[in-house]
Amino acid sequence: MSKGGTQWEAWTTPTGDVCIQQADGETIIIKKDGITGYSFALEYLRKLAINYKNHLKAANLILQQQLGNKYKYVKEIPNVYNAHLAIISISCCFAAMDHIPTCDAQGELHVKFVKCPLRAICRYNGYNPQLSNEKIVCCNPIYETNLSKRQTEMVELLLNTDYSMGDIAKIMEISYQRARCIASEVYTTLKVNSRTELTRLLKDKRIT
Repeated sequence: MSKGGTQWEAWTTPTGDVCIQQADGETIIIKKDGITGYSFALEYLRKLAINYKNHLKAANLILQQQLGNKYKYVKEIPNVYNAHLAIISISCCFAAMDHIPTCDAQGELHVKFVKCPLRAICRYNGYNPQLSNEKIVCCNPIYETNLSKRQTEMVELLLNTDYSMGDIAKIMEISYQRARCIASEVYTTLKVNSRTELTRLLKDKRIT
């Protein structure tokens, strides 16, 4: 993400800060003061705003719960608010210390199952089957592709089967040329060039 997509791994410290270990050995600490590690936090939030808008909405709601009456004061200080938001976001779905990059060399984030003592009672628990249709979730968030229903159907078939384009056309009850056109639209929207790149991008992601 930083330095042109350098991979990194994140974890939460006992004091509630977030530690970022980059591939080059540099360590960044993000604190709630809105100063320490702030440039990284801001860049991180900007990246999430592209495909994880609803996740950030959930993180904001969790922050309101945590701060109570103090929330309105924190919200008035952008640096401090953004630092708080980044820490919640990373802590809830990216900060499992497993020695697997949170952000890979291509700059793609990979959601992890973080051990959270509040998951069982959290309204924004994306792992709860009863909330499977909810978009405003924090952990196990939905990767928002901005694809149409038909394009999403195409993605599901490309990702989860080894069907040829001809087979996919039959399943979708459309012509072969129309199927190729929809696949091309998907690749263009998601900025990939092939089925292999599409799989790499969306592997293990919940999409909509």
